[in-house]
Amino acid sequence: MKKKALWSDIFREIWRTKARFLSIFAIIMLGVGFFAGIKATGPDMLDTADHYFKDQNLMDIKVQSTYGLNERDIAMLKQVPDVLNVQPAYSGDTFLGDSGLIAKVFSYHAEDPLNHYVVVEGRMPEKSGEIAIDASERGSRFKVGDTITFTNPDAKTDLEDTFRTLEYKVVGIVKSPQFISSMGRGASSIGKGTADVFAVIPDQDFKLSVYTEAYMSFKDTAELAPYTAAYDAKIDEHTKAVEQALASRPEERLAEVRVEGQAKLDEAQQKIDDANQKLADANQKLTDARQKLDQGERGYKAGVDKLQSETAKGQAKLDAAARDIAKGKAEIQRNQQTLADGQDQLQAGQAQLDEQKKTLEPKLAQGHELVKSLLQVSTMQPAAIPEAQQSQLQAAAQSADPELGKAVAGFMQGAVDGETLQHAATSFEQGLNQASQQLTNAQQELDAKKKQLEAGTQQLKAAEKKLMQGEAEWARNSRFGSCQAGRRSTVSQGENRACAGTSRV
Repeated sequence: MKKKALWSDIFREIWRTKARFLSIFAIIMLGVGFFAGIKATGPDMLDTADHYFKDQNLMDIKVQSTYGLNERDIAMLKQVPDVLNVQPAYSGDTFLGDSGLIAKVFSYHAEDPLNHYVVVEGRMPEKSGEIAIDASERGSRFKVGDTITFTNPDAKTDLEDTFRTLEYKVVGIVKSPQFISSMGRGASSIGKGTADVFAVIPDQDFKLSVYTEAYMSFKDTAELAPYTAAYDAKIDEHTKAVEQALASRPEERLAEVRVEGQAKLDEAQQKIDDANQKLADANQKLTDARQKLDQGERGYKAGVDKLQSETAKGQAKLDAAARDIAKGKAEIQRNQQTLADGQDQLQAGQAQLDEQKKTLEPKLAQGHELVKSLLQVSTMQPAAIPEAQQSQLQAAAQSADPELGKAVAGFMQGAVDGETLQHAATSFEQGLNQASQQLTNAQQELDAKKKQLEAGTQQLKAAEKKLMQGEAEWARNSRFGSCQAGRRSTVSQGENRACAGTSRV
């Protein structure tokens, strides 16, 4: 009875204050509806992201190495348990013309299994010299049909070492599942340290000898939604498996890089040794030619003396002298060929040395620039050095000399002091100076051989001149002898009258 009275009182109160009741009821319904909408938005957004990632086949893990990834690394990644796809790729950083925008440039192949792009306008690159640009607001300044030139005002890295061509035609505007936010496009090794946009070019336009990264997907994550505990647990598990599979690769890769660098040094040294040997051979040939020239000159003088002393003995001895002169001419001709061969070999040696200079001098200049930079930063605190500059210095030092790379890495990590870094940089610079001095010494030796060759040439010309004089003298004496034999003239007190009777010999 009391409960019925209570309900009657409640309904009566509601009836008397219908407006207030309806207002409160509407407020409650609005709050419940708003809460329900918010509650459903999160799962809907995650579901949308899940579908987007699956449609574009987004990677699960990205593997990178400061030494790059070679085919052996890729083969090892393919052996990781439960792996589905391994996609090796290239990437590089550049400024886009004079726009001031820094682009993270990715390689693209039509058969890539992961990270499929969404084409907003145009198409994907199909041949060398074509590029697709980020569809973000910053990338909107570039349109399909525009031409873009890769530049690097920092001038710390040579873009031609990374890209086969620096001029591209925009053929498409695209989106990437790797970048769902418009706030950034990852870290950059140039400029301010972060990329503004991304770009896509054919993998054939990259000039790198090793891959810069590899994307991986796994069989047991295909049905898991991202941003879930189960997915994160699987990714952690696979990450540990990848790290374990590649645990020994840093030391092995460092050894491989050292072997490659040593091979290049050995090749350069071999070229220098070959050039030195050719110089020695040329010097020996010049010495031989000089000896032959001396012999020819002595023979020529002997022939002239003999001709002068035995003119009166008759035509027989004149003929013998003529044969001696002919022999001298043949000897000079052979010496001329010897000198010509020496000149050719000297030019070949100079060409090889010039080629070595062309190859080594830019590297020496880069090495000196690196030493200058290291000496500057050695007086700074590692924390005061920008991270991008640290990475650049470490990469450059490691590429130039592994021991220097260790010193730079130790300095940046605070393991060694600036004095140790200065000592390492100075030692490296001494090595550069020694290499430069070797080139200088080689050039000086070539110049010395060139002077010797020129001296030999002058001596040969002098011998030729003397031979011509002797031949002319022989001709005069031959005519004189013939005249003496025909007219039976006399020789008295060193005077010989010519057939004309007007000239004296």
